[in-house]
Parts: sequence; C-alpha cells; structure tokens
Amino acid sequence: MKYVVLLCSLCVCISSHIIAKFNDTKCQAIYNPFPCFNCDNVYSRTFMFIRPVYEHVAMRNYLWNTIILSKNGTACSAAQVIGMYQHSRQSQDDPTKFAKYFLMKNKSMLLVSGDSNTQDEFSRDIRAEWLGLPSNFRGFMSLCPEQSQAGVLLEYNQDLSKFCDISCFSNSHISIVVPYIHAEHNLHLSQEFVQNPGTNPSAPRDIIEAFRQPNWHNAKIAGKTTRSQVPEVRFQFWRTYMDEDDTQFAYYSSFIIPTNTKPNPNYLFNATTGNGGHAAINAGVVIQVPVTEVDPLCGRMIWFSYLDASYRFHNHQWRTYDLKGKPFSRYLLFAGENNPHDINVPGVNVLTLHSKVRAYGLIDFVTGVRWQMPWGSIECSYNMWAHSREHVKPDCECGRPFNKGIQGDFTPGALPQSASQSTIATLAANDSNFVTVKLSDLNIHSAATPGALTNSFNAAAGLQHTFGSVTVCGGLGGFVEWSSHNSPLDSWGIWAKCTATF
Repeated sequence: MKYVVLLCSLCVCISSHIIAKFNDTKCQAIYNPFPCFNCDNVYSRTFMFIRPVYEHVAMRNYLWNTIILSKNGTACSAAQVIGMYQHSRQSQDDPTKFAKYFLMKNKSMLLVSGDSNTQDEFSRDIRAEWLGLPSNFRGFMSLCPEQSQAGVLLEYNQDLSKFCDISCFSNSHISIVVPYIHAEHNLHLSQEFVQNPGTNPSAPRDIIEAFRQPNWHNAKIAGKTTRSQVPEVRFQFWRTYMDEDDTQFAYYSSFIIPTNTKPNPNYLFNATTGNGGHAAINAGVVIQVPVTEVDPLCGRMIWFSYLDASYRFHNHQWRTYDLKGKPFSRYLLFAGENNPHDINVPGVNVLTLHSKVRAYGLIDFVTGVRWQMPWGSIECSYNMWAHSREHVKPDCECGRPFNKGIQGDFTPGALPQSASQSTIATLAANDSNFVTVKLSDLNIHSAATPGALTNSFNAAAGLQHTFGSVTVCGGLGGFVEWSSHNSPLDSWGIWAKCTATF
C-alpha cells in the first residue's frame, strides 16, 4: 500500500510541472503575436496576485490532520488557532527581478526626460511632458516591490457521528475556517539624478509627485497601502477512509465564500487580501504512511503528502490596461474628439475599465517526512504552489470606441488633434483624422496576473500532550518560498499554532 501511494504522489508532482510547462508553451503560441506578453518574463503589468498567507496547506495541516482523524474527546470536536506572518524578499540572483514586472521589458530603472533634452530623444523611456513635468526635466525612476501579511486563522472541526447516527456519516466531519488578515504593499518608488524640477504649484515638481497626481483616478504609485479584513469563510466536509497504525487516507471538499472587497485600482500594487473576492470550490487529499517501525527512543518516521486544489469562479473588477505594443501607455494624455475642453485627460482615467476576471485554478502540493515522537513531532517538507493565468475582458460591447484618442500637438482653444502612433517615450505626428481608441486596441494581458509556479521548503516542530480525553498540541514553523519567474514575489514566513481535541 505505501509504495502505491508513494508512486501516485510522485506522479502528481511530476504531472504538475509538465502541466505548467505545457501551459507556458500554449500561452506563447497564442500570444506571441503581441510583443507585450511573454510567459517567462512579464512586464508593464498593473495587477499582481499575491499568495494569501493562510493558503499554505503545510501550515494548516501540521498536527491538525493527525488529531481530527482520531479524536478521543467526548464532544468529538477539535479546534486550532494559527498566528502567521509572511514577508517578501529580494531575489538572490537578480535584485531587480520583481521591479521589472511593473516596469518595461528587462528594465529596472527608467529615464524620464523632456523634449528639450535632445540628447535623450532616442534613449529615454518616458516623455516628461506626458506626466505634466517641464520639457527640460530629467531624472531616473525605479521600483522595489514589497509586501507583507500578518493574521490569525481560526478553525473548528466537528464529527458528524456525534449528531447523526447514520452509516453514511461515519468517519465524516465538517470544518469551518475563518482567517483575519492585515496586508501591506509598497512599490517604493524612488527617483535619482533629478534635474530641473518643476516650479508650477499646480503641476508636479518631480517623478514621485507626477505619479501621485490627484486628478489620476487609478494606477497611481503611492507609498504604503494597507488592508485589514476577513477575506473569506470556508466550509469543509471531511471523509476518513483509513486511519490505523499511523497510516491515514482522507479527502475533503470545501466551498469558499468571499467576504472581502475586491482589488482597488486606485493605486498600482494596492494592498489586497485573500483570493481577490472570488468564490471558489476546493478539494484535497491527505495521505500518511509510516516508513519505519515504532522505536521507543527515536520515534517513528512517517511520510506524508497533501494535494489541495481550488477552482475560483469569475467575478467583476476594475482593471487598468495598456495599449497593444505600448507599455506604460496608461500614463499618456488623452483628448476628446471635437471638444476643445476635453484635453489633458490622464490615460489611467480612460483605460481603467470594469472587467470580467476569470482566475481559474490554484494547486498546492506538499510532500515530506515527519519524525513522530511520544512528546511531539518534527517535520520538513517541499511545497509546490501554482495558479493559472487570469483571463480579463472589459465589460463593454466589443469594438465600442472610447471617443478619446492619444493627445497630439495642437493650439489650446482649437479642436484637439490625435497622435495615435505616440508611445510613452515619444510624441508622434498628428493624425490626418482624429483616431479614437477602441477596445480592440487594449492589451488585455497588461491588466491580468500571469500564471505562476513557486517552490518552497517548510519546517515545523511541535509538542503534544493528552490530559484524559483532551489532547493539546502546540507548534512552530516557517517556510522560504521562491518563484520560477518574476511573479509572484519571493517570500518567507513564520507561524505558530495551538490545537486541541475535546
């Protein structure tokens, strides 16, 4: 039995990597016509999905699956409380790896320069005038994304046999899981070598002020943003198929009800908690097999494996887009057609649209070994976590024009002109006829999170003691996680828990 289970789990792990690779290949085949999308190294994105700190199945199940499958208390109940903390960290190979996610392709620092600096005409990344800065302005900008999450998770489990003496409910139990999370995000926008800052009190003076203009409704780059809330309530149904001599096999299924607000587009990399307000269904398998016989001195080595998967239903959110082939085009200026007063409209106000977001699946696979002692246990494990790439589509009639185009060069008071070939670095020649932006011009991938695959190592240790029919456990653990590409952020975390059956 143990060898069959081990082989099945190994196949699951290998298959997950193959599926991830297949998705990358398929993704490249579909989206290669658009240079703004690359499956391996994405850039100029306006949204990043961060793994919720409570979505670590190795943390949730440590000491938990062992005691809930074999309760001794008269109430046939169990409860656990987990305190947890997660923080991002820089990549050891490339400290600028994650800044490139929000900036331009393969760039971790951007040059902002005005038209008067003719020496920068072909080397600048951002035309200063698009940001409301003087034509002789010059400076560099960079980002350093940082996120942290802290919170507490409460879980209660109850055997159904306590209330229903029905054979189909034997070895079955239900759980309710409620996390409370405080999240902090910060892009750490910085500027260097600033020359000729602005002096107009009604206009930005430097790069930091330019990206925080009050007339920008969305995609501003501010300092720290925070959010504190209960992101979801999870109802689980467990079924135990085997629990004898430290060999366990159990299955659970869950329905996840979101209770948090959806992501706020007002700021780039705004703080979020949970799964973005998506309702979801979830299922998982718990497997445990002893490797050695019981030893009074050294205890017993046990191999375990968890497989947890979720499907997130679509919802509707506000997302900010770039134009196809034009990274950072959300920061261009737009003008209305045939309206001399509809000018200097921030692109972030035009290109932020209510959208249908399909988030699809999450998978969390854990395998490791545990040394089970009479006084407690020590374990270490490997964890692979992955999520599908989002599909984002504006909630608008396909092809509907915005009635606004990229603003060209014109005389104030006259009818605005469009310059549809302009980019964030250049002002192109005016169009012969006013060209408005259409939905088909949007780069839908710029507003979506790409698929992700992360790996992590986990370690935990805990104590266990039984007082009559009550078993109490306490444990400490931590993890170090790194991503395969530049999304999501690399991170580390620690947690502590207290578990009891009664």
